[in-house]
Amino acid sequence: MVRILEPIVKLIISLESNDPQIHLFSRQFNNLENTLLERLPMSPLEKADEKLILDKFKRRKKFDIGPIHLAAEILNPMVQGGDLKPSDLIDGLTFIYELGQQMKLGSIQLKTELVRYREKDGLWGRKILWEGLESMSPLLWWRSLRGTGIIVEVALRILSALATSAAIERTFSAFTQIAKKVAVGCHITFYRLSAKALTRKPFRKLLPQGLHRKAFYELPHRQGLNDKSAKAFPHNPFRKPFRKIDVRKLFINHLSYRV
Repeated sequence: MVRILEPIVKLIISLESNDPQIHLFSRQFNNLENTLLERLPMSPLEKADEKLILDKFKRRKKFDIGPIHLAAEILNPMVQGGDLKPSDLIDGLTFIYELGQQMKLGSIQLKTELVRYREKDGLWGRKILWEGLESMSPLLWWRSLRGTGIIVEVALRILSALATSAAIERTFSAFTQIAKKVAVGCHITFYRLSAKALTRKPFRKLLPQGLHRKAFYELPHRQGLNDKSAKAFPHNPFRKPFRKIDVRKLFINHLSYRV
């Protein structure tokens, strides 16, 4: 079983890293499928279980691999999509063309440059471009070609994307409950400003008779009013706090300011 789980774990670790690995997505899935086909017959699993594993893997593969992953493999200068099936190749090329249209790039020029890139013709036929590919990532390779054509901008957009949402989810986990923290901070500030304002003219009439500023600060409004405090201070303006405060808007404005 270890020989079966080992390649699966390696694939997960590789693809869910913070480094751009989208160009390896399709190839590594194919390699894992070949590994399972080779090792499952030698495992202690029953034939029905082997078939079930392969069927579920194929469904998962079909679900995970999208046009952007196929386009990234085409734009990988090491392979240029040479191992893709004809249908997958068309899907990847279509994604590149459509992305170019969204970026307001010339479709005819993009198609021309893509053909010459895959055939290593014209500018792409120079030997120096294809030397040392093993020592650099496809993203770095395309960055070195900025200004040579519009296909470079499309390639950078695709290859800089993350292969999975794992890195994004880790970012969300790092900032967990940040909305709640911002809301609490806004509420505390509102309490303090309101308490300070209500001790001044003409707001003093809102306070219970004989209640001074120091005593007002000691009210339990920061923790919310319970039944006992509500009866003791019937005129407390914080009995129904913050129903009209748009916390989501405050949070978005806070993030915009921080950025």
